[in-house]
Order: sequence, then C-alpha cells, then structure tokens
Amino acid sequence: KLIEDYDLYRYDTAKGRKKSDKQPAHISRYTVYRTNGLLYVYSNGKDSFDDIAASLGFRVKDLKKYNEVPEDFPLQKNDIVYLEKTSRIMTMSYR
Repeated sequence: KLIEDYDLYRYDTAKGRKKSDKQPAHISRYTVYRTNGLLYVYSNGKDSFDDIAASLGFRVKDLKKYNEVPEDFPLQKNDIVYLEKTSRIMTMSYR
C-alpha cells in the first residue's frame, strides 16, 4: 500500500522495468511512520503545516483537516501530524 500511496515504483530500476521519464519526487526531510494503519510524521518544532505539506506533496488544508486543528495552530516539537484522515474515535482515545 505504501508503494502505491507514495508512487515509490518510480524509483524501481530493476531489470525488466522501464525507467520512468518523470522527474523523481522531491525527497522529504520527514520520516513517515505507520502505526495502526495511519501514516504520520513528527514535527521538529521549527516547522509548520505549510512546511510539511510542501515537503510531502499535500495540501495544507487537507493536513489541518486530518489533524482537526484550527487555521492558526502552531506546531510544537514532537507533535504528531497525520497524513490521512483519522477515525474520530481513535483520535479521541489517544488525546
């Protein structure tokens, strides 16, 4: 699933596969984690939703919606930023 979600097949150069003529994606400075089926990154304390969205190819509006935060929400060091919609029950149980 991760391969399809992040188009990782673009980096596959094994024999029998053609190299893609597309430009390789920008490599992100964030490590993407998966726990309980949810993708997320940790904030480093200096970045914003704008930084994370630009680095990983998301829309800021979507990240804020996934994380259920207001427009002006500041990220702090080690805040979890979800990269996909979370179950409302799940997010309430972990807060």
